[in-house]
Amino acid sequence: MNLIFFDGVCGLCNRFVNLLIEADKNNVLKFAPLQGKTAAELLSKEFIHELKTIVYYRNYEIFTESDAVLEILKSIGGIWAIFYIFKWIPKFIRDYIYKWISLHRLEWFGRLDRCRIPTKEDRARFLD
Repeated sequence: MNLIFFDGVCGLCNRFVNLLIEADKNNVLKFAPLQGKTAAELLSKEFIHELKTIVYYRNYEIFTESDAVLEILKSIGGIWAIFYIFKWIPKFIRDYIYKWISLHRLEWFGRLDRCRIPTKEDRARFLD
């Protein structure tokens, strides 16, 4: 399963999910908020309480921060897979940039009143 856990009330996170839904032509990705039941069942408490990173859960393997973003883009394929080239940049540099954006994401992109509500067409791709 290719499952993306995201901060359900983060404006940037929700925009990224919207982009992925549009880009994922083969519907390989599923989504769940970090604040939901699925996250509580599959992830350690650090991910749920801190809400500092997107988490990509693929076949019992967990990716976070820049690795999660790059692995997600690789998974959907097409033109998006080209971003995987950034994997050659050392992880500490990629994660530093990721953490800096994460630190400012709510300030720059806002906080939503509630988690994203999927459309009827997208409902099957979302878990609680």
